[in-house]
Amino acid sequence: MYSSGIGTHANLKITLRLKKQYEILKGICGIDDEVGARGSVRFKIAKGNMTLFESPVVKGRTAPIKFNIPIRGLKKVELIVDGTEDGIHHDHADWVDLVVQ
Repeated sequence: MYSSGIGTHANLKITLRLKKQYEILKGICGIDDEVGARGSVRFKIAKGNMTLFESPVVKGRTAPIKFNIPIRGLKKVELIVDGTEDGIHHDHADWVDLVVQ
């Protein structure tokens, strides 16, 4: 269904180092289909203490969320997956079709 992606688990932080002066980071995030209706996470993209993108709580079978955020002048950003108050069981989170332009 998606051309590329990173399968992860809460709680997680991945640092993306940007080698050029990119303008935009876009992609899709959601819970992996393999867990059905289980799992619940919040996705974030941050630069240090500055949040660039934050999803609502995303649960299994919730529609994936598209994002398109400005990153001009940034040399790195963090992709973050946080578990919610129900724990991290079944929190299989996916970042897919990531593109920097």
